[in-house]
Amino acid sequence: MDAVERAQSGHPGMPMGMADVATVLWTRFLKFDPTAPDWPDRDRFVLSPGHGSMLLYALLHLTGFPGMDRDALMRFRQLGALTPRHPEYGHTPGVETTTGPLGKDEVARARQKLGWSAEPFVMPRHILSAWRAAGARNRPRRCLWERALAQFRKTLCITRPTIATRKASENTLAERERPSVLVLSRQNLPTERHDDGGQNLSARGAYVLVEARAARQLTILASGSEVTIARAAQQHLEQSGIPTALVSIPCFARFDAQDAAYRAAVLGNAPRLAIEAASPYGWARYVGSEDHVPGMKSFGAAAVALGKTLLARRVPR
Repeated sequence: MDAVERAQSGHPGMPMGMADVATVLWTRFLKFDPTAPDWPDRDRFVLSPGHGSMLLYALLHLTGFPGMDRDALMRFRQLGALTPRHPEYGHTPGVETTTGPLGKDEVARARQKLGWSAEPFVMPRHILSAWRAAGARNRPRRCLWERALAQFRKTLCITRPTIATRKASENTLAERERPSVLVLSRQNLPTERHDDGGQNLSARGAYVLVEARAARQLTILASGSEVTIARAAQQHLEQSGIPTALVSIPCFARFDAQDAAYRAAVLGNAPRLAIEAASPYGWARYVGSEDHVPGMKSFGAAAVALGKTLLARRVPR
């Protein structure tokens, strides 16, 4: 409970509700050695509902697994901690498999228990032949799906607003010719107020949220929750004597459909960078290179306030 409260994130219900069961299981039945987490003859405990990870971390702490001390619990859900959002195999001593999607790891460990006889990376010929025959039959269907998916991606309109969402919602609901998605945040964010003169600027896909006090020397682009971080950076740069504009781009598709004059007016002639907590893919069209986007270039990560933490590590000083 303390770790979840400290992180202000997580699922306390499952750890508390299963505490009695886990206590009996770990103290009376499981065979393991905390000083040798990789002992071959150990029993394996798999927490399939990975969102209840604090139960497993508490057990590893109480039984004395390496590194699972009080500080590890206090860093629950922090980037790089031994106590990430979901248990990760190879990262935390005592975690037998990475868990997240419900039921996934029950299947994985059941197969391990049954004993798959083939060597690693070797597929029995009769199984391989059956799968390849199925693939040949489905190849024409796959091509049809790929063409449909490519067309869908080309026309998909994703809107990720930063200020009041009413107008962005109106834009999404008004779409009739293409699929449209409204992406909102679960974070507690301040409201970025903007005097738009009664206009629905988000309908154009992008707009200048804050103009520089003098001729622009830099333009920062962002969407969604990253606009809050970009706003703080813009204010800091202005105070440091660097005139900086902040542009909110809630929808790439709508902005790309605007006339060249409007796009040029919004983007300006000054150097540009984009702030993105996820993949930098797609931003290069506006900033010239993904090197100008401090985004997530690895597979992924999980932590409280992840965006701010990652950006702090990626922005050059």
